[in-house]
Amino acid sequence: MPTPFLGWPLRHLNRVARPKPSRLLYSVNHRRLGGLGIQDRPKQGSPAYQTLCPYGYHHFHLEWRPLTGGNMGYERTLSQGEVLRVVSWNIDSRAPGLANRASAAIHHLKDLFGDYLSRPMVVMPQEVRNHSLAAILAQRWVQSNFYVSAIESFQQPSTFMLVSKHLRFHIWFRVPLESRMGKEALCVDIEVSPCACKERIELPRKYLRLCTTHLELDSKSESESERNQLRSRQLTQISVLLHEPITEHKHIVGGIVGGDMNSTSPLHDVNDVELSDVWQQGAPECTPAQKHGQKDLAYGRAYGNTWAYQSEGSINHKRTNKLFSTGLETVALTEPQDLSGKVGRLGIGVKTRCAALGDVPRETKVIYESLIDYPFNYRFNAKPQPEAITKGVQEMREVWISDHFGIAIGVKIR
Repeated sequence: MPTPFLGWPLRHLNRVARPKPSRLLYSVNHRRLGGLGIQDRPKQGSPAYQTLCPYGYHHFHLEWRPLTGGNMGYERTLSQGEVLRVVSWNIDSRAPGLANRASAAIHHLKDLFGDYLSRPMVVMPQEVRNHSLAAILAQRWVQSNFYVSAIESFQQPSTFMLVSKHLRFHIWFRVPLESRMGKEALCVDIEVSPCACKERIELPRKYLRLCTTHLELDSKSESESERNQLRSRQLTQISVLLHEPITEHKHIVGGIVGGDMNSTSPLHDVNDVELSDVWQQGAPECTPAQKHGQKDLAYGRAYGNTWAYQSEGSINHKRTNKLFSTGLETVALTEPQDLSGKVGRLGIGVKTRCAALGDVPRETKVIYESLIDYPFNYRFNAKPQPEAITKGVQEMREVWISDHFGIAIGVKIR
């Protein structure tokens, strides 16, 4: 079991390099691509998407730096037929101990997939906040193996992306969805080719598009039918991204979206959503009978369930975390803890330790949790009272990393 996260030296975060605002919007070297006629700049004033600048960790400088010049130079394209491992996991922003649990989640992935990634991989967490983001960025496994979509703190739960340094990326961007809660899709294009080569240039260039999202939450003011109709429209918007028309310079040959869909209904079974539910591609033809009151020791594996087994008081087990794909061949992976059809599940029964709070005023709890998650964050709080904080401490206790299971699949271009 990993040790609880208790912070790290200030210099590792204070020395994060900040890009100049004028260069923040670009993740590719436009001077290099200009000769090919590739235009990635969005139209002036277009609200369609926000281009992002990814970050890579520089071990010599001990800091995350923006990749304003594009790829680092040692990446390669994803060859046709090569398996890309994709992991999606809602790491739960509402439970206490954000940093401890996020750190433990990364340790769990490292234990499953190995300290050094010999094969390409993409990790797509949801519900990432400021404390959990800082903990993820501090992990040596992340620093050594991945580029990341952001290093700025998320005040609200957000999607996040980690892309293996094996891969040559093209562009990272966010797209707002039709939503009353500010939901969006986070996307990255990975270059693919018939062979794993560096210099071969063919037009149009081919890309695999990966997206992650967290669809609309439940609302008491709406019926279940109305909520699912909105989620289907959100999924339709993502489907449009994954089916982007071919241009003279760019061809999206396949795509996948993973995330917390917040529904067990078949959101993709509408005319406008031309996506395939990955779990249904290999789902069992029949499910085992279970007697009333009998404990499900397989945690709903036959049904592909991913939620409510690690939530206190919840008995409504569901398959809310899903993967939808188009133009791809999916294969089962051997690294996850178990398989439900083709989809691997992880984070099952995995716990970490965090501080338990006593019956103290709400203000004291908030201050104490911020100190545990982010020990030097006290300077952002208004005069915290150490004696009140100490009085609220009971003990370190074990908690589940998340109330959701993570899901994983291997994909390759047909």
